[in-house]
Amino acid sequence: MSPYALLGLSVLFEVFGDTCMKLSEGFKRKVPIIGIIFWNDPFSIVVGIGMIAVVAGIALLSKGTQEAEEAELACEQG
Repeated sequence: MSPYALLGLSVLFEVFGDTCMKLSEGFKRKVPIIGIIFWNDPFSIVVGIGMIAVVAGIALLSKGTQEAEEAELACEQG
């Protein structure tokens, strides 16, 4: 599995875990309801755009790193 896929999974699990802890109200509620619909924090278009920007940024960093490594390898090979 690629390092970027693992990084993406770890970010998803971190967000999932933080959401569960928040929804459990300090572990007072035993079964937190998962989902932004039931979360008391506001979800707006700005938040959604921010999430998309983070995912796009990670994808662009991955692509840029891959292209740089390929260019370096091409230079070394001659």
